[in-house]
Amino acid sequence: MKRGARNASVDEGNRDEIDRLNDQARASVSTDLRRALAEATSASELAAGAGYVLGRARALRTIGECHGRLAAPDAARTALEEAIALFQAEGDLGGE
Repeated sequence: MKRGARNASVDEGNRDEIDRLNDQARASVSTDLRRALAEATSASELAAGAGYVLGRARALRTIGECHGRLAAPDAARTALEEAIALFQAEGDLGGE
């Protein structure tokens, strides 16, 4: 599915900023977990405010991965379970 295709009502500028933050966070996971977590958290908050469900799901997936690597399994599980639910709600089974 094309990025943001089901979130057509989300402002293009907001979507681009959220996608940029998500991309940066994903790129930072292997080199700087704290930076990745901060960027993903920002993306998640912006996406929630903008109603960009897939953007929030992607951010939560990264947040969960960061928490897992930082030995915070409960926080990881919470973020990943929420991400899965959002991906499923949007029909994006590849995101799961």
